[in-house]
Amino acid sequence: MNTQKPLFDTHLCGLGTFLDIANKAIQENLRNGTYTSSDASSLQTQTVLTLYNIGAMAETLGMEHIDYSDNSPQKCMPTALMLFGRVVQEMAYCFDTVTPYVNQHNRNKGNTPADDTFPPPDGC
Repeated sequence: MNTQKPLFDTHLCGLGTFLDIANKAIQENLRNGTYTSSDASSLQTQTVLTLYNIGAMAETLGMEHIDYSDNSPQKCMPTALMLFGRVVQEMAYCFDTVTPYVNQHNRNKGNTPADDTFPPPDGC
């Protein structure tokens, strides 16, 4: 059995491991100038699109399954999916709307983005 610690952080959800690796690579490429501000803007747009699409998928999945659950206790799951999907979409919209103002404020103050923004401290 291999007990050597990997060179990257692992997360119980699995996906968090790959997102963490990607986030650190993006941070490094931004810091060392490999990525331009145009690249950063494109990555930010892709992040917002991802949130919109994940939210839409969850909401649609919930809507498609709510008809099959009648009045049983399982009706909570489709409703929760619909709510989760809508919240993710609305958060993406908020992020998309607020970001230009945050960026303007940070340019005026000379602030830089925080490091290690993924994953959140409480897990995936």
